[in-house]
Formats: sequence, structure tokens, C-alpha cells
Amino acid sequence: MQESDPFYIGWQDIKPGRFMKNTVWVFSLIGAIVAMGWVMGQQPFANGVFYYGQLRTFEGVLVMKPAPMLKVPNGTGWNSILLVGAGKHGAESTIEELWDILEQPLNGRWVALEGTLIEDDGKQVLELTNGVASFQGWLGHDTTYVAEFRNLGWQKLAGEILDPKCAFGVMKPGCGKTHRSCASLCIAGGIPPVLRMQDARGNINYVLIVDQNGESLHDRITPYLADQLYICGELKQVDDWLVLFTGLGDDVQRVAPWWGDQIVMCH
Repeated sequence: MQESDPFYIGWQDIKPGRFMKNTVWVFSLIGAIVAMGWVMGQQPFANGVFYYGQLRTFEGVLVMKPAPMLKVPNGTGWNSILLVGAGKHGAESTIEELWDILEQPLNGRWVALEGTLIEDDGKQVLELTNGVASFQGWLGHDTTYVAEFRNLGWQKLAGEILDPKCAFGVMKPGCGKTHRSCASLCIAGGIPPVLRMQDARGNINYVLIVDQNGESLHDRITPYLADQLYICGELKQVDDWLVLFTGLGDDVQRVAPWWGDQIVMCH
């Protein structure tokens, strides 16, 4: 005699095995769908790396414009390492303090600097973690640094203005007020602003932003941080960095919050 299918009575303490199996399967499927939807709705994971606790020494020519950088020879040209201070501070105050201690400028000189490396999308930032103690000495190289300039003319670019320290790896960029506040504090502290651009294929590039005279924009750029926007100005290639010289004002136009649809670089 064939055993009949179990019949579930809601008030019974023990549920039939087949009912339990079906219930577990249904809830597992729902859970998997919900989890997949949540993951797909997130922003892509950042590739930036902050080598926290790993001090390294780099040798190169220190330059101050368009932003403090260490120019490291790579055999065919110069690799530019953007310099920042510890915390939410730029490198200028540390370098100026070194000038006073050493009683001579560092600009254009071969030096050895120790710090914590931050890198993302082919760009490198060196945090002068220990302040003036980051200076490891003068170097006697004969090679003279000569910047490679290329004028790319008046351009209209699209992207998001960030601080390179946090965005490259110290903090994983988020969205909204926290994201904007972090960028505001870093840039107010002297870290140079950059425009993060992404084209339709997902290729990312960064552009340093300075005023029309190549100086810092200071608090004039703060209202435009962490929003998608168009920004116009004279674009130049300086070694391996793009630099945009802009007057802001009418040269910038918001498009949408940065967490909206991606926009591509203008040509």
C-alpha cells in the first residue's frame, strides 16, 4: 500500500519533512536573489591601496608646481609621485618647515624622502608620515630635471572633484555628506584637488586642478566637491599628469550627484 503524502496541520509541533525541505529551498532562493541585488547595486570596489605601516624611501627631484611632487626617473622620462602630509594636510607646510631647518630651498633638488605610499589607477601619492623626519638627505645626481610640457588647448571635461589622498586608498570613497566632508577637509588642509574622469569603457584618468596662474584654488573649489560636473579650462600635459588651469565661476557646471549615472569625458 502506497504511503500518502504528508499533510501539514499548522498547529502541530512537528512539520513534515517534505514541507520543511520546500520551505528551506524557497527562503534560500529568496535570500540569494536579495543578496545578488544588493551587491549589484553597490558602487564598484575601489582599487586603491594605502600601504599603512610600510615606510619606503624614494629618490628623485622635488618640485613644487603645479603641486608638490617627487619626480623619479623611469628610464624614458619621469614618474611623478604626488606629495601629501600626514592626516588631512598637504605637503607644503612640511616642505616649508624643512627649508627653515636646512636653511635652503628643496625645490629642484635631488632628495630622498621616506613615507607611506598610496596608489590607484596608475597614480602614486607619498604621505610624508613623519613630517620633517621624512627627509632622508640630499643626493648628488647629475641628471637635471626638465619638465615635458604639452599644451592640449581649451577643454571641457566631465567628472568628479576629489582629494587624491583619501580617494586613492586611505579611505574607500562613499557618497553623500560623509564623502563630501572628507574631501572638503583634505583640500582645505592643502591636499591638491583632482578631477576623476571615467569614460564609457570604464577607463579612469585624473587631472590636477589649479587656477589660471597655476596656484592653488583654496576654498574657491570647495562648493564643487564630490558632485558630477563639467569644468572648462586650459589643459596641459606635464610629464605623466594632466593639469587643468581654470578660473571656476562660469567655467564649472554641475550635472548631478556623483552617485547617479556615470558620465563620460568630453572631447
